[in-house]
Amino acid sequence: MKRYSVQLMFIAFSILLFVNGITSVKTQTIREDLLNQRDYMLIIASMIFAFSLLSLFLEFRKAKKEQTEIPSFGINKKVVVIIGATFLFALGATFVGFFTSTALFTFAITFYLSEKSKANLAKCVSFSLGLTVVLFIVFDLINVFFPNTLLI
Repeated sequence: MKRYSVQLMFIAFSILLFVNGITSVKTQTIREDLLNQRDYMLIIASMIFAFSLLSLFLEFRKAKKEQTEIPSFGINKKVVVIIGATFLFALGATFVGFFTSTALFTFAITFYLSEKSKANLAKCVSFSLGLTVVLFIVFDLINVFFPNTLLI
């Protein structure tokens, strides 16, 4: 399962991105012949899904050549937690707000994957807040449209 975890995570992410693009992205175009935000999101989600499936298929072929037995699909706890956190991030970005969800998601993932100590807690908090501030500044500079949600 460890061999295929990245591809499976990207497949789950692309499905969430596709569903989010269909359900919550408002289209704002200047002219009707241009691609809008929803089209870009759906195209990117489809490309991530296709490349992840292709990569998964190539890994299966590579594993089959290396060993004759079929690989077992034992579930890794960290992969399940990260996929669950990504799903909660997508829901949070839709209803609570992108920046609030980003801060909580990056803190939760970095703290979960690091050693549990007070020093690492401070590092995880500062990293998540720093990343959120940088994203806020960059998205403000390039005028990214965010839907109205409960928080920022």
